[in-house]
Amino acid sequence: MSPEKQDFLPGFGPENSIIHAAALLLIKIDNNIPYFLVAKRLNRRGYTLPGGCVKPGETPRDGATRELLEETGIHLFWTEYLISAHPRQEGILICDNKKNYLTHLFFTFFDGATDEKEPINVEPEKHSNWQWVPLSELPDKIMVGDLHPVLLQEFVLSQIEECLTLFYPSSE
Repeated sequence: MSPEKQDFLPGFGPENSIIHAAALLLIKIDNNIPYFLVAKRLNRRGYTLPGGCVKPGETPRDGATRELLEETGIHLFWTEYLISAHPRQEGILICDNKKNYLTHLFFTFFDGATDEKEPINVEPEKHSNWQWVPLSELPDKIMVGDLHPVLLQEFVLSQIEECLTLFYPSSE
């Protein structure tokens, strides 16, 4: 269910002080190979996707696109919802973070038809330069909020596979 329609997971509500975060999986296709936009974190281990906390009054989708613009200089007009997950949700616990984040993940395809043709590092104090990484070379330690890379690589990729086939059929 889209986060605009359901603000909280069952058992988690405003009384639990959940902090909504949003991230965006940006996909670029080159020669039928999907590439994903990632950057190495400077203040923590691993790599990250564009994203951050959702501001009061902002939908998670708006938060994801705002964070993308703030971090990469890329303005998007379309995103697709993938998943909302909590790190303490059954089967997803990967850390004992004291903060109570509910992360909403969106994706979209990047074709360069935006104000910026390639991402720029608008926040160099937070992470390295953004880089396009093919699926086969995705770093093991990509984090989406507090969610584990296995969630990213198994669930998310299974969800976008149909879109990749639909929008970018192989030339076989």
